[in-house]
Amino acid sequence: MSAAPAPGPAEPAAEPGGMSRPDEKKEALDIYRQGYQAYAAHHYSESIGYFDRAINLDPACYQAYSYKGAALAFAGRYQQAMPLLDKAIMLNPHYEDAYFNKAISLELAGVYGQALIFYDQALEVNARDPWAYYGKASIYGRLRDVDACVKNLKQAIAIDPSTREHAKTEADFNNVRNAPAFQQLVYR
Repeated sequence: MSAAPAPGPAEPAAEPGGMSRPDEKKEALDIYRQGYQAYAAHHYSESIGYFDRAINLDPACYQAYSYKGAALAFAGRYQQAMPLLDKAIMLNPHYEDAYFNKAISLELAGVYGQALIFYDQALEVNARDPWAYYGKASIYGRLRDVDACVKNLKQAIAIDPSTREHAKTEADFNNVRNAPAFQQLVYR
């Protein structure tokens, strides 16, 4: 995959009063979507450039804040990630991805207790998010809590059976992989 072009100089982001024009909001969302494609392909540095451009066009583009925060966390830059994730949540407290991305960022940073809280907040927004349950299960797997791991993984599998396949090779479950309850759920 070729690298994205370097972002150009920042253009004026807002009308007087700090509000983006509708065409800037649309363009910001289009740029965010390009950044999300780079993010999904694990091209985190490239995605950050797109997210920055989207935020410059529309300072209220909560999606760009959320995924820029996640990209920074995957790059190991946790302290830079957290304020962006908080900003996404502040801009749209009903945006499930912001809570999920904050949870996974905290998980990557090894702050498991806080990560579990944010996975729960993601589930408050969408109780049928299999990946929030899967994230919780992976933390409990690392912590060797078989019961909590299996309980959450069972929820994930009930919503999205493909999570079972992911669990078969997920390193986060190595500490519980040989437990009979895990074996029965995942390898049945």
